[in-house]
Amino acid sequence: MSIFSKWFSNKESESPTSVEPKRPQLSAADYCEQGQKSLDAGKYVEAMEYFQAAIEADNRFEKAHLLLATAYEKQGKMDLAKAALYGLLAIDPNNEKALERIEVLKGVALTETTINANGNNKGTHQQPQTVQAGNYRIFDGEPEDRFDFFIIFDDGNRLFFKKNNGCLSTVAPSKTEISFRRFVLDWNGYKEPEGSLVIPETIEYKGETCPVTIIGERAFYYCEKLKSIQIPQSILRIDDMAFYACTSLHSIQLPHSLESIGKECFRFCTFKTIDIPDSVTSIGEYAFGSCKNLTVFRFPKQMISIKEGVLACCISLNTIIVPCKVKEIANYSFGDWILGGSSSVHLIMETTNPPKIGDSIFGGMNKTIKVKVSVPAGSLENYITAQYWQLFDIVEK
Repeated sequence: MSIFSKWFSNKESESPTSVEPKRPQLSAADYCEQGQKSLDAGKYVEAMEYFQAAIEADNRFEKAHLLLATAYEKQGKMDLAKAALYGLLAIDPNNEKALERIEVLKGVALTETTINANGNNKGTHQQPQTVQAGNYRIFDGEPEDRFDFFIIFDDGNRLFFKKNNGCLSTVAPSKTEISFRRFVLDWNGYKEPEGSLVIPETIEYKGETCPVTIIGERAFYYCEKLKSIQIPQSILRIDDMAFYACTSLHSIQLPHSLESIGKECFRFCTFKTIDIPDSVTSIGEYAFGSCKNLTVFRFPKQMISIKEGVLACCISLNTIIVPCKVKEIANYSFGDWILGGSSSVHLIMETTNPPKIGDSIFGGMNKTIKVKVSVPAGSLENYITAQYWQLFDIVEK
């Protein structure tokens, strides 16, 4: 006779042939409490039975799904752990805890074993340990990943990092797949950064303090919900298309440590102004192309060459300031006929020696807009006699 029969019987004894009453139904919380004890004791199968019972008692009880996933993780059954989390998402599609747990499982490739191309066992991958560091946690990646580790901030945002020679660069988490229909990055289930984001200047990783020096290629490609980002003074380089089509990024402050900006880096961004520090010596093609709200642009003082399309299709642009060291301006640097632009542009030159230009630095807009060129005192003759500069209205400051 079980203990449960006593709970339901008014008799002090039962005959051997009497039917034993059914076991009383516990609440989902009670089952989870018992399952947690089994989990802590290392009795994973028993714990799973309790968590399954909790789900049967209340399918919407979040804790039961999460603990069931934990029990599977403890056994190295990561596919089943994800299945438990997907079960929670089936009834609560926006459950942040489940989404984060699934992403962690995907991000660090938590497989029980990895088999190489020859079918040989490469060994068992252990579940990575999280390291609490300030307002974010660190997760190790696997050798097959494009990143060495990633961090998850308290607000759920995350950054992915690659280590090279003791320095770190932010990277896109998955292989870039560009569709000519939408021009988007295939994030392969990774959550894109959104809202406000702060890039740490240094990260303590495996006992070493590593500076973050590079924002890598396509690191924030097409992150349409990213509204602001704080870039540390340790950053030396922002690579190609790093902030491409971040259409909600209305302002950005670049560090004075910055040396180069890659191709199409800020293309299709929506800020009205941007201050390029004079430490920058190189800006790639179309780096600020199609920034439709940009009105004034000053090139940094160390620039020598202005490349094709840097300010192409900036339809609100009305003032461009070119520093004294610039020796060459490529065709289509300041405009493109495809999207048109302002009806007039003021080009302020700070060099007394006219840079070498072609006949189309404003692209097809050369004949459709009025370009006023202000040059330093005493250099008017140099400009009006230089090839192609006579296309514009040149005046001394």
